[in-house]
Amino acid sequence: MSNLSGGFTQKMNLYKPTPGESGIAAELNNNWDKIAGHAHSEYALKTEILNVNHTHPEYASNASLTELTNSASLMNTKITAIENTLGLLLPNLGTVELSANFTNQPNGFRIHCSSTPSVYISYWNIKIRLSSGGAIVYNESHSSSSIFVSHHEMPGVLNSQVLYIEIILHVGHSTKSVTRTHNYTKMLWEHEAQIKKIEDDINNLLSAGDLVKAMVQDAEFINILSNSLQHSNSLAQKVAELSK
Repeated sequence: MSNLSGGFTQKMNLYKPTPGESGIAAELNNNWDKIAGHAHSEYALKTEILNVNHTHPEYASNASLTELTNSASLMNTKITAIENTLGLLLPNLGTVELSANFTNQPNGFRIHCSSTPSVYISYWNIKIRLSSGGAIVYNESHSSSSIFVSHHEMPGVLNSQVLYIEIILHVGHSTKSVTRTHNYTKMLWEHEAQIKKIEDDINNLLSAGDLVKAMVQDAEFINILSNSLQHSNSLAQKVAELSK
C-alpha cells in the first residue's frame, strides 16, 4: 500500500493529493463515492471541489472551473443581447395594421399615417402613382407620421385626379406596406380664392349680352340715356339754326 502524502477536506473528507503524487487511484474513487452519497447543498459541493487543489492534468483545476462558470454566464448574457438586438432590428410586424387619412389642402394634400398597435417607427416611405402599377411620380421618406405632399412635387398630377398611394412602414430592418387611393383636388389659399372670385365677376360683367341686359333693366340708366338723347337733339337743332 502506497504512503499517502496528501490531506483531506474538512466537510466531506475528500482526499487532496499533493503535486506529483502517484498511487492515489483508490482514494480518488472514494472521493466520487463520498460526493455521490453526501447530502450537501450545491454551494457546499462546489466549495469542496474547488478546495481540491492539485496539478494533475486529468482533473479540473480551480481556474478551469471558474473559467467555465464565467464563460457560461457570459454566453447567456451575449445570447440575451443578441435576442434583444434581433428584436429591435427584425421585429415581427405580422399583426400590425396600417391606416392613413388624406386631407386636401392649399397647394397639395396631407397624409396622416398610423399603426395598430402603436410601434416604434424608424420612418415612413410614401410612393405615389397615377394608376395602379403605373410609374412612380413621388417617392420620399419621412420620419414624421404627418406628411405634406406639395402639388409641385407630383409632376403630371391633374386637379380632381385619383392617386394610388403606397405607404410603407419601416421598423429596424422590417417593413410592412399598404396601398390606398385618394381623390386629389387642388385647393386655393384664401387670398387666391378671393382674387379668382373677383376675376370671375369681372369676366361675367364684361360679357356683352349680360352688360346690355343689365343696362336695360336699370331704370336709372334708362333715365340718364333718355336725357342725354334729348340734350343731343336740342344741341343738334341749335347747331343747325346757327349754320343758316
